[in-house]
Amino acid sequence: MRQSYSQYGNWTIAAASYNGGIARMQRQMERQKREDYYSLLFVDETQRYVFRIAALKLILENPEQYNFVVGESEKYPVIKTRDLEINGPINNFADYAIENGINYKILKDFNPWLRDDKLTNAARKKYTVKIPVLN
Repeated sequence: MRQSYSQYGNWTIAAASYNGGIARMQRQMERQKREDYYSLLFVDETQRYVFRIAALKLILENPEQYNFVVGESEKYPVIKTRDLEINGPINNFADYAIENGINYKILKDFNPWLRDDKLTNAARKKYTVKIPVLN
C-alpha cells in the first residue's frame, strides 16, 4: 500500500492498486486516460474494496459509534515481546527461530514483514524482529 501511495500520491488509487495490482492499475489509467480513482472504471471487487477499507478505518477509529462494542473479556490478550536486532544475513529463519526458542510459524506470525525464509542483507541494514516472551 505504501509503495502504491509513494508512486501515485493518492490513497484511493493506492488502495485500488493494492487490491488489483499496480501493473493493472497502470494499464487501466493508460487505457482510460484518467488518473483519479473516481473517474476510473474497475471490476466490482476493486470498486468495492476502496469503500470497504474506508468503512473499516472509520469503524476501527470509533467502534462504539457504529455499535461495535467489544468487552475486555472478548479481546485478545496482549502478548509481551522482546526486540531482537538483525544487522547481517540470516541464512534460514527456521534455524533462527529455533535458536531463539520459538518456531518458524511464530516468528512469521509476529513479523509478517518477513517475506522469505532467509534475509540476505548484503547492505547490513538494521532490522528489528519481535519475539514473544513465552512463560
